[in-house]
This record gives sequence, structure tokens and C-alpha cells, in this order.
Amino acid sequence: MRGILNGMKYLSSTLIHRDLKPDNVLLHIEKERDGTRVLIPKIADFGTSVLGTSSDLPVVTTPQYKSPEYLRAEQQGRGQHTPAQDVWSAGISLHELLTGHRPFDGDLPKDEHKIYDAIQNYAAGNTEILPADQSKAADLIRIMMNPSSDRATPAELLGHEAFHGINEKECQKTLSLIHQS
Repeated sequence: MRGILNGMKYLSSTLIHRDLKPDNVLLHIEKERDGTRVLIPKIADFGTSVLGTSSDLPVVTTPQYKSPEYLRAEQQGRGQHTPAQDVWSAGISLHELLTGHRPFDGDLPKDEHKIYDAIQNYAAGNTEILPADQSKAADLIRIMMNPSSDRATPAELLGHEAFHGINEKECQKTLSLIHQS
């Protein structure tokens, strides 16, 4: 997730991705000087992205990753997209990576309204998508899925305690070993 957040931080001042999800993150294999291979996450599929820090263009974002504020604006006919929605989508992606499932899911297109209702219920504080534990990863997801006015930026998220004490090179080497097997 750190690599994805670094990519988002780099892009956030000039570009909004608008369809960030695990399917749009590629793993690039790099060979280190010592011969070990590491996996580097790369954000991909910029077909729906726009230059700037907000956009009024219609969005084709995957429904399960749409933020509640975007859904509200879309219902009012003014679906503006901002970098905060990309952070929400990254939070959904992290949830999916850690649990193996999306928190808001269903068969598309028939369940689209059910998905949107679940997202709005979560945003209103009526439902919880994570166990009530206080793990660092769960806290990171909650911060990424805060209301948009309280949602952290990628730069702020990189300072979260979930990343403290993690040796990035060792993580990449471990991922590479898993990839090889």
C-alpha cells in the first residue's frame, strides 16, 4: 500500500485517477544489484483520469469503489470528482487486499442500487465494515474512508503508524518470493 500511496501522492497535485482499484495496480519486477528481485506496485489504466484537482466530467468509476460524496453529487446531477475520492477508492482496495473481499459488493448491474445504499449507510455511520479491533491496518482503512472533509491525503497517510517500523525492501523481497512460488 505504501507504493500505491507514494504514486497517489506524486499524481495528486496534477491528476485525478477516477478508477483506482486493485485491477488497476500492476506489480513490476525489478532486479536489485545483489540479484534479488522485488515487486514494485505501479498505478495503471489512466483512461478515465483527468488533469487538475477536480473534475465535473461524468465518471465511469467502478461502482464498488465510488465514494459517498461522489454518489450524493451524482444523484444531484453534479458528480464532481476530487483526489479525496481516489483516497476512498484506495481504502476500499486496502480492505479488499486484507480481507479478500470488497466491503460493498454485489452483482452488477442488478445490485448497483444496493451497493450505493450500503456505501451511504456506511458513510452515515449506520454500518461497520471492519471488526471493532484497533489494529493499525483497520485504523488506516477507517482514515482513508472518513468523510471527505476529514479524509487524509496520500502524504498524510504515508505517515500513519501502520507504516512505522516496516522495512520496505524486506517486504518487497517477501512479495517477490511469494510471487515466485
